[in-house]
Amino acid sequence: MISKLSGNSSQEEDDLLSSWIQSSRQNKVLFDEVSKIWANSGIQLQLKDPTTEEEWKKLQDQIQNDKKSRWITLPKTWLAAAASVIMLAGAVYYLIPAAKTDPETIPIVEKQEQKEITAKPADTDIYITATSKVMTVKLPDGSQVWMNANSTLRYPLSFKTDRVVTLTGEAYFIVTPDKKHPFSVHTHRVSTLVVGTSFNVKEMDSTVSVTVSHGMVKMTDNKGLKEIVLNAKENGTYENGKLIKTSDNLSTFAAWREKNNPSYEQEKSSPSSYLKNNYSWKKNQINRSVIEGSLTNNASLATYHRVVLKATYMKPKGKKEITVRIPIEEPIRPGQTVSYHKKLLDILTHTQSFKVEIEKAEVIPNQYF
Repeated sequence: MISKLSGNSSQEEDDLLSSWIQSSRQNKVLFDEVSKIWANSGIQLQLKDPTTEEEWKKLQDQIQNDKKSRWITLPKTWLAAAASVIMLAGAVYYLIPAAKTDPETIPIVEKQEQKEITAKPADTDIYITATSKVMTVKLPDGSQVWMNANSTLRYPLSFKTDRVVTLTGEAYFIVTPDKKHPFSVHTHRVSTLVVGTSFNVKEMDSTVSVTVSHGMVKMTDNKGLKEIVLNAKENGTYENGKLIKTSDNLSTFAAWREKNNPSYEQEKSSPSSYLKNNYSWKKNQINRSVIEGSLTNNASLATYHRVVLKATYMKPKGKKEITVRIPIEEPIRPGQTVSYHKKLLDILTHTQSFKVEIEKAEVIPNQYF
């Protein structure tokens, strides 16, 4: 709000503020109040120090100057509200970790040659720490991240050039493909560069392990001296200053995502909420009902199989309700769509009031290869 009212906000900040204001009436009322305070005081503050008392003194001094030059008189209630603005700004400074004063040099490898990217963390960097449960995060480019318990992820509010995130702990990434903007994951000792793929990164003490599920990644030590290329079913390990590549046929390497994960538990218990069912019903030339449809899995992690659809229709004049079940054995992974086709034995019936519902579905453990 301070950035917006002082005319120093970026487009990303404007969009974020607009979304926040629209999310509740209370937020809109608060913003309107702050706007009135700002407009009536004529204050243009540059908040460099989050110390409330010092900023409050600056505010009082500037109000006194405004009174002399513009004959503006502010009621005490407005002064108290203005103090709230300063306190709010101070709280924002404490909530957003301070940016480092010195840029950190992050080496990555692209097109078989080493390049240096100098990244200075911005005030708008987002820091997320998972507590005792697995957390799911969607990044600004649509990439998905599963963070293991007690892991921390830092990423910018928006990806303007290269997509760079910093990880402490363990996380599984499904990266949105974008050849023009490589995606990099940095830990304390190695960097992992990708274009669009899925992989797991685990940092533990002085060891970093990267396992690739799909696609290809480049794993580089942070001195830029060593590099290995990893494909699906391969694992790279950094330990004692060495990068080692091995084959990994253990497809459960990221099974931790399904444990102690509230989102996954919800997807398991309510398949019908995540399986989108689109269907059509018609009578063919011989008056036989034909059902054609598709199921799309909108879950983030659960894979459904042994899905049973219940088709219900009425005979003429609502005399009798008929139920037919349509089994679908094929597994449906997250983001996947499967089609189904069913013909009914109702040639002699004028079928009416047709409906297809998901009756049940089972969840199978994900295999990552």
